[in-house]
Amino acid sequence: DVTIGPPPPAAPASGGGAPSDTTAPNGLKFPEVLSRGGPVIVTPVVLPILFEGDKNLAHVKALTEGLARDPYWSSVASEYGVGPMRAHAPVVMSPAPTGQIKSGDIEKWLKEKLTDGTFGAPDPSWLYAVYLPAGVQIVEEQSGGKSCDAFAGFHYEIEARNVRVGYAVIPDCGDLAELAVSASHEYFEWATDPFPDSKPAYNKLTPEHWAWEATMAGELSDLCDFMDHDHFVPAGVGYPVQRQWSNKLSRAG
Repeated sequence: DVTIGPPPPAAPASGGGAPSDTTAPNGLKFPEVLSRGGPVIVTPVVLPILFEGDKNLAHVKALTEGLARDPYWSSVASEYGVGPMRAHAPVVMSPAPTGQIKSGDIEKWLKEKLTDGTFGAPDPSWLYAVYLPAGVQIVEEQSGGKSCDAFAGFHYEIEARNVRVGYAVIPDCGDLAELAVSASHEYFEWATDPFPDSKPAYNKLTPEHWAWEATMAGELSDLCDFMDHDHFVPAGVGYPVQRQWSNKLSRAG
């Protein structure tokens, strides 16, 4: 059951001044994202992993380098204790997968490559971002959802050589702008909630705003995903990127 409280007091007549940048109007309390106590990534490094023949290679490289360079990242990430991002040069693998692939198969493949040293020693400060080429459809085994229909990317965690690491999977849904937004979305959520299963961090809203979490999930990119203007193009990036939730601005109303 939901208890409905009294309506908020009427707004006072405008005095023509600028809105406050420190308090919400009329004492309203807007949502904030809380940490569940898990770590964030203080020195994040993103390793893009692509496959031979992928036409997006140059774009992924430029996008990742732009995200590491532009204030877009640090302006919000610093609120959550995340430091500047570093872009690693992309790694190109072969052969490329084709057809339909299960999320568990991607995890198995990535764990094998991390175990045999293909990507160096597993590092919890690194995001292993796997970009799948056009025509490859991912089936998320837990939900049964399919890429480019139910989702445009996801991030999670695996263990290799007794080290817990984060990874992201980003499919090509045929639109470069969508690919860029999805990448910035998953990069940021990984840095602020790298181990959502074993040691969750920023993925919970203030209790009185549980409906936001139930509707949009609780990670920082998800909360901006359904806005009319959920992305923009920073000058230093050159590609559309996901807007990110700011607790600081929410506190300001």
